[in-house]
Amino acid sequence: MTDTNLLRRIRSLRKASKELSVDELENLVLQIQRFIADRKVEEKQLKAEQAEKLKQVKQIQQAMADAGINISDLDGTDNKPRSTKRNRQPFKYEILDKNGKLKMWSGSGRKPNLIIKYLKKKGNMLEDLLIK
Repeated sequence: MTDTNLLRRIRSLRKASKELSVDELENLVLQIQRFIADRKVEEKQLKAEQAEKLKQVKQIQQAMADAGINISDLDGTDNKPRSTKRNRQPFKYEILDKNGKLKMWSGSGRKPNLIIKYLKKKGNMLEDLLIK
C-alpha cells in the first residue's frame, strides 16, 4: 500500500497511528495544517504566474497579428507539411500472368507468388525475368 493510500483510508490510518499518543497525533494535525497553508500559497503563486504568462502570450499574439507576422516568419520555415513521398526502387523483373497482364517486381521485399511459381518450374531462372 502506498503512503498516500495510508492517509486516505481511515482503517489504514488507525492501524498506522495505533502506537502514537494523542499529543503526537495533534502535533501531526498541526504539521499537516501548516503544510496545507504552504501548499495553498504555492498554488496561488503558480496560478498568478500562469495568468501573467497567458496575458503576455496574448499581448504578443495581438502584436504579431497587428504587424501581420505569423510564427513561420520567426523561424524561417514555411510550416507546410513536408511531403512523405518516398523514393521507390525501379522495377527489375517483369512477368506475364495467366490473363496476359504484366506484373513487375523491384527485386526487394517479398517475391510475388507468380514469380515463385515460375521459379519452381524446372529450368526457370530469375535472370530470365530481368527487364532489358
